Amino acid sequence: MRAFHAAYKAGADGIELDIFQCRDKIIVVTHDVDTYRLTKQKHNVRKSTLSLLQSLDYGKKELIPTLEEVFETFLDKFKTINVEIKSTGLKSDGIEDNLAQLIRKFDCQKKILVSSFNPLNIYRIKRLLPEIRIGYLIEPKFSSASFHLRTIRWLKPNTLNLHPALLDHAATKAYFDLGIPLWMWAVDTKRDWQYWLKKRVQAIITDHPESLRTYMKSFKMSQAATKS
Repeated sequence: MRAFHAAYKAGADGIELDIFQCRDKIIVVTHDVDTYRLTKQKHNVRKSTLSLLQSLDYGKKELIPTLEEVFETFLDKFKTINVEIKSTGLKSDGIEDNLAQLIRKFDCQKKILVSSFNPLNIYRIKRLLPEIRIGYLIEPKFSSASFHLRTIRWLKPNTLNLHPALLDHAATKAYFDLGIPLWMWAVDTKRDWQYWLKKRVQAIITDHPESLRTYMKSFKMSQAATKS
């Protein structure tokens, strides 16, 4: 939650977060399925109760939040919340149903974009919430460009969420040519900011929103000066 407060203070338009469903069918917000890296205690998020997970210190007395808590605190503060479903594999653990119920409860369909590397997770949430925006996450090391292009045609996502490693990747032009809005994630250097801003991508997801906002102002000024 501390990071989301910082993003709001930095003037970010939105936040991106990762979700898992814990053992008692409550959706929690964390990046890792294994708690060890952040808490130095080893537990599997999906196999643990919320009570156990919230007994862990995620750093400076930070507790793992539920997605409901995040919605309650931040829906009014951001234009968009990008919710990434961490892959459940071929089968679902029910996370899509619970996510759909939560989105309906807060009536926040217009503010949420649901993304995943796993097309099945995206397909399932879209069947439950036809009006929800979906984003297909792509990283070069995951499958071939031909697989991704076939998947894109099947899913018809609202956005393609790409990693900056695709900067010099052969498939990049093919993704651009589809005409689907591009959301770049893990874009944390000025070199990458400059490259993707010139490409006019729709969104940049970064760990440094304040620095990016400052850079964007100078970038727009330089572009305007170049045109004049």
